[in-house]
Amino acid sequence: MYVLMNLHIQMQIDEGLMKIRGPKAYFMHCLPAEIEVTNTVIEAPNSIVFPQAENRMHAQNASCSWAIIAWHFKEEASDGMLLLERV
Repeated sequence: MYVLMNLHIQMQIDEGLMKIRGPKAYFMHCLPAEIEVTNTVIEAPNSIVFPQAENRMHAQNASCSWAIIAWHFKEEASDGMLLLERV
């Protein structure tokens, strides 16, 4: 675990690295962020962390909805066709 922590510290994304990448560079991250990125990079204007997190939330909601609906139905295969039957 200690080696992994040192590796992350060496790979931390900060304002200097983003400045090297230029003004057209956008920063993406799947939250939560810990030590691999500074807070100023996450809150910068060229960060799309929060819109990305919102998109992920909608995808997770859709997956949960699908799982709940699938739980209420029973799948059966007949001649290669998928049949849904109310349980």
